[in-house]
Amino acid sequence: MRLSLFIIPLIIFLDQVSKAKFVHLDSARLATSCNSGIAFGLFQNARILNFIVPIVVVSVCFYFLLRQERKIISLALALIVAGGVSNILDRLMMGCVRDFIDLKFWPSFNLADSAVTIGILILIFVILVKFEPKYFDDSNH
Repeated sequence: MRLSLFIIPLIIFLDQVSKAKFVHLDSARLATSCNSGIAFGLFQNARILNFIVPIVVVSVCFYFLLRQERKIISLALALIVAGGVSNILDRLMMGCVRDFIDLKFWPSFNLADSAVTIGILILIFVILVKFEPKYFDDSNH
């Protein structure tokens, strides 16, 4: 849980600072966009849905994070919560999520999106492979 309490504010801080810093740059890899939809710009005109769904998802993940005993799953949930909260902050302050990383072959994204994606990938990997690295081992052996 201590790791989560460190990761969540760190990711939120880094994401918000990166958006403030890079949102004004215009280069091949840093093109600014304002995504009013959910993932990949879906549901652009569903403003209420775009507030409710992320808040519900973050709330459910935070609920499970508080009750999680496996450190690797706590890490995954912390990444999802942190990225989700940072993007919710964007929606509240800007009316959209600021994306600035553009790889040209993928929809533009930001650090919060990356945190959410990594968290989801960790969860999928742990669930499918039943993976528990030694660093995250909770036993006292």
